[in-house]
Amino acid sequence: MKNIVRVGFLMCLFLAFTTSVKAQEKKDSKYKTVELKTSAACHECEGNLEPEIGFSKGVVGAKLTWKTGELTVKYNSKKVTVDEIRKRVAALGYDCDGVKADPKAKNNLGHNCEDHKGHDHH
Repeated sequence: MKNIVRVGFLMCLFLAFTTSVKAQEKKDSKYKTVELKTSAACHECEGNLEPEIGFSKGVVGAKLTWKTGELTVKYNSKKVTVDEIRKRVAALGYDCDGVKADPKAKNNLGHNCEDHKGHDHH
């Protein structure tokens, strides 16, 4: 009888654990990842974009591969859209997936990437 109670207890514990894991998976599903093509092309660009986008509302993190200009953004799809993220990048002075950089922000970037082939903020 004690073994039956133990098995029953262990089964309940197992079911509670698996239900908790599935609930966590569903909870995490609100996060999505998108890769955006930007005009960013140097370490200074990386230093500008990653914290500004990565810590903005609805974004969990951002990583720029400056050699390719790809900005990978993990975001909460319930709080921000990809289009809003593109506009945030453009507002910082970088072209992003066809959204043109804000000209004033582009001129105020504070660094010059003319050394990078095809990349000039000014």
